[in-house]
Amino acid sequence: MKVKSDIARSNRRRGKRVQSKVSKLWDGQNTGILGGEDVAHRIFSIESKSRLKCVIEKWFNQAEANCPTGKIPLVHCHILGKKYDGDYIITRLHDFKGLINL
Repeated sequence: MKVKSDIARSNRRRGKRVQSKVSKLWDGQNTGILGGEDVAHRIFSIESKSRLKCVIEKWFNQAEANCPTGKIPLVHCHILGKKYDGDYIITRLHDFKGLINL
């Protein structure tokens, strides 16, 4: 059985690996884990996350299943009681990069 310190150490290592890969995918600078942004990009400030499971995947699978040919699947998530201009938009990396010509 893993103790909490082993789990935390494993999570930090995984986070570092993912953050390094994300910085390469975005052609950004991996700024480390000392606070602030994870990846510095010329136009984005990127916070990198890694999860074994995430409800976003289920939402996105539904968006893809219902997406007509030729369109880009997208999930629009609104938090009740918040302003709509602060909503979250989720799409695949390759689709997003294509939209903004990166």
